[in-house]
Amino acid sequence: MSLFKIFNLWTIKSSDITKSYDSNSLHCCRLNVLDSDEKDYIIIGSHNGFLSIYQPIFNAEEENENFPSFSASNVVLEAKLDAPIIALASGKFSTCGKNETRNLLAVLHPLKLVIYAITPSDSNTELGDSSRLQIVQEHSLQSHAFDMCKGHFGGYKGREFLCVYHLDGTLKFFEQDGIVVDCQLLKELTIPSKFMYVPRIDCFVTLSSSWVLECFRYQDIIDAKQLNKNIVPIWTLCIGEGILDMNVNQVSKTESVIVLLGENNLICTSDTGKIKFIKRLDYVPVCLCSFVIGWYWENNARMIITILSENGTLLIYDQMILMWAAQLSFTDTIAIQRSNIQGLPGGAIVTLNNKGILNVGYLGSDPYIFKAPLLNLQQLDFQKAYIELNELETCIKKGVDISDVKIQNAAAERDIKIQLTMNPNLETCAFTAPNCSTVDDDQKRMARLSIAFKPLGTFEQVQVTIFVNRPLKSSIERYVFKEPTVNETEHLDTYIYVTNMTDIPSMVVQVFFTCINKQSIVRIIERQIPVAHEMIYKEMQPQREAKYKITLTCDSNVEFNHIKHFGSIFSEAFFTKEKEPNIHAFGFKSIYSGNIVSIAVSKNTNRYRIQADSIEILTPFLMHLIEKLTKPVTNEKKNIQNAAKVTISPPFIPIEFLVSNINAHYQKRQEYNNLMLEIDRRNAELRLFESRFIVKSQEENAKLSGIQYLIDLTNNKIATAEKFAKLLLDDLLNTQIRLSSTVLLIKTVVKHIGLHTKVIQAISNTLNHCIYDYFEQSWEEAIYPSLDFLNHIGSFNKNEKLKDYFQGTTSEQSIEFDFQTFLTHVKTILTRVIQMSNTVNDAEREKYDEFFGNSEDSDKGLMEKSEWLNETLPVGASVLLGEYEEAPQIKQEDNIVESNTEFLPKIHEDSEFSIEDQFSVENSIPE
Repeated sequence: MSLFKIFNLWTIKSSDITKSYDSNSLHCCRLNVLDSDEKDYIIIGSHNGFLSIYQPIFNAEEENENFPSFSASNVVLEAKLDAPIIALASGKFSTCGKNETRNLLAVLHPLKLVIYAITPSDSNTELGDSSRLQIVQEHSLQSHAFDMCKGHFGGYKGREFLCVYHLDGTLKFFEQDGIVVDCQLLKELTIPSKFMYVPRIDCFVTLSSSWVLECFRYQDIIDAKQLNKNIVPIWTLCIGEGILDMNVNQVSKTESVIVLLGENNLICTSDTGKIKFIKRLDYVPVCLCSFVIGWYWENNARMIITILSENGTLLIYDQMILMWAAQLSFTDTIAIQRSNIQGLPGGAIVTLNNKGILNVGYLGSDPYIFKAPLLNLQQLDFQKAYIELNELETCIKKGVDISDVKIQNAAAERDIKIQLTMNPNLETCAFTAPNCSTVDDDQKRMARLSIAFKPLGTFEQVQVTIFVNRPLKSSIERYVFKEPTVNETEHLDTYIYVTNMTDIPSMVVQVFFTCINKQSIVRIIERQIPVAHEMIYKEMQPQREAKYKITLTCDSNVEFNHIKHFGSIFSEAFFTKEKEPNIHAFGFKSIYSGNIVSIAVSKNTNRYRIQADSIEILTPFLMHLIEKLTKPVTNEKKNIQNAAKVTISPPFIPIEFLVSNINAHYQKRQEYNNLMLEIDRRNAELRLFESRFIVKSQEENAKLSGIQYLIDLTNNKIATAEKFAKLLLDDLLNTQIRLSSTVLLIKTVVKHIGLHTKVIQAISNTLNHCIYDYFEQSWEEAIYPSLDFLNHIGSFNKNEKLKDYFQGTTSEQSIEFDFQTFLTHVKTILTRVIQMSNTVNDAEREKYDEFFGNSEDSDKGLMEKSEWLNETLPVGASVLLGEYEEAPQIKQEDNIVESNTEFLPKIHEDSEFSIEDQFSVENSIPE
């Protein structure tokens, strides 16, 4: 709300007090009914057909500076017409010649255009002179009208023409001699918008249905009608949003400006299609009025823009600088004009609300008594902020009943029954992917996912979202069921297929059900289902040796036949056909990437090995194997035993491979962003050349060959750059998929190497395996703050205290991204993770527990023991605290990594682990 108000000078209620007005219902003009020195008349036309004409008069000397109220003599005319009034215009529409000083009034109805003359009556009444309407011309319209404009079309001086814009995009021109020209602006579906005439260039401007501002020359419209050609705009400008109002003002001898009031922005363009400025509005606009102070040929002339907001505030701008703001006395104002009222110098502000209340006022200066308090600009104290944050969190925990949340989630599960079915019978892929083909000419296949749910309660809508990891794609990614019928099953079928020749990070399909009930309470239910691996992999003989090997050890406390269980894993989960029950090894080959993976089981111990020459193909098989091994086992007596515990030793964390993928991804993204900036620069040059070409084409004997050559050359460069950008984008997508597979593999390994629970959570939450890049921020920049925090706080760097870390950072500072520092953080943290996983003896575990505490200690005891945790610990650092998950006792030499560069070879060396019995893969493959 503004500090100032609009001072009301004159107010009246029109004849029609219903909500039947819009921004075109108010018109201020000089009609020169009695003499040529008259001031403005105020004309109102409602959608119910009421036409009212007023002429407020103010004489300060006679009234002794007491502002007069409404008097009956201010009413010039009131009439009830037989059709709704859409638009009003005034001008010299008669055929009497240049000596005629009286202006006529044009009234646009849906199916006709009527031109009236306001003539005074011969007799006078007690309340003053009276006037009447006299029809001068009347034109019938074949289609419904939307708007009209007036002007000296074609440059004719001394007389004005009218142009009616119809709902179907048709233009109809009315000249004074009765000549009517009819033409179609565009031969496509149009959404009608404001239609204005620009006198300086003799053109019309309007906004198309695609939110593009288009400018059409009047002569081109007439020639197109005569020659039966299409009408082509001389220039276009993408606005990107719908407009609420539009004005045209000439600001100099060589330029006119078009002021557009958008839904969110104020846009000002020149009559040549160049944007002068765009101002973002932080309020909801309603309408605008723009005018020029002074004559446009004067050097000191300036344009003023007034905008009316939804909350009744009038904002006045000089160009894009806010000069004044004032509050209106009436709400729901929908139209505003500036008018010259007799007796009031400087002009008046005329407003009309949606109930027909007309108000004439001026800018007042009565401030409100309320005084805004001073802003608190003190620097944030992290110590006090942490104490306050803890107090607020304690209050929130006391006020929130966790049991209510559990009850609500359980109720959401009960209110809707969900069933996901993956069809085991694969189908031939019917979707085209230009960058996807099989390596051995195998048939591309797709899997059908059937989703069914039955709402047991009343829902406003249920949105089903299907998410898969790239390069998998779902034919339907999102579908909304509006008001599903209670107790009736809804079905949705979608197809999962491959779009790229890379290895898949995960075969799991996530389906989210967003349920909104009648009380607008939102509940989200998640379901997961794996894709049949037979869609991507085919069975083959396992390999004896491979470059990368991962060894899994299953807890021996769980009693089951691991060899028989191993055969059931891959015969039931991967393929529909039956397999031998005691099979010892499997081999699979990707039909898209050609990579091979082998899975084998040890004869005498519960140990498994996954090996391949590519790291990316290991990820889905490792996740699937761990999921099946950790699943509770049912014995022959149908008693469910505890789930097995899986350990990966030695820890397979390919740091150098991850760093290599990060380097490739970051470089590809930088190249793509630089190329897009280059394309933007070329497009700007092209627009400049095209605008120059338009200006030159209007000159006589202009040489356009040079500009045409520049346009063609720039077009060719843009086309070449766009082709290269498409190839580069495909390479960037491939690097994102490879990086996603590597990160997901590392996160899976970290969970099964005996680390502290909170350390696992910290690593998993920091390393996001969904790799997405935006123009403003890359994946590396998004996770850099979390990596920087972990590198400075906790067991990853115990030398720096939390207090010292935050004292070096102020509230006004931000962490600047440095790629080399980012890589250093990644190497340091993962190296420390490997060192943690090797602390298996009692002495090292006791030393290790000094930082994290064992499972019997409380959080308070942990903070008292720690050398670097103190009372100033923020909530963000709590991710490093929790219970310790004891590492399994494995009899082997400790192999603590001391150098990042030596780590990967050590993994390969340890992958030949010294187990007395060999894996069955050696006996299962024929010589």
